[in-house]
Amino acid sequence: MIKKVFLIMAGCIALGLGVIGIMLPLLPTTPLLLLAAGCFIKSSTRLYKWLIHHKTLGPYVYNYLELRAISKKHENYRHIIYVVIPYYHHNFYE
Repeated sequence: MIKKVFLIMAGCIALGLGVIGIMLPLLPTTPLLLLAAGCFIKSSTRLYKWLIHHKTLGPYVYNYLELRAISKKHENYRHIIYVVIPYYHHNFYE
């Protein structure tokens, strides 16, 4: 019982950080959502199914579990952010 509660709490924390990682490019979204899915599958199938079928978060987990890859859309977004943030920092903070 304690293990189940701990896994649910760890999954919720990983899920929260993963959601924040969608907006912050320095925080990895997909690994955190995969960690949440792993915690949920061991503790609560209801939470696991909710995550997999979620409109926004589900594709992150599905693409990795089924295709073993991050979608091109998310990969391109990541590359753009990695170029824009240093440019912004260099031009506006120095």
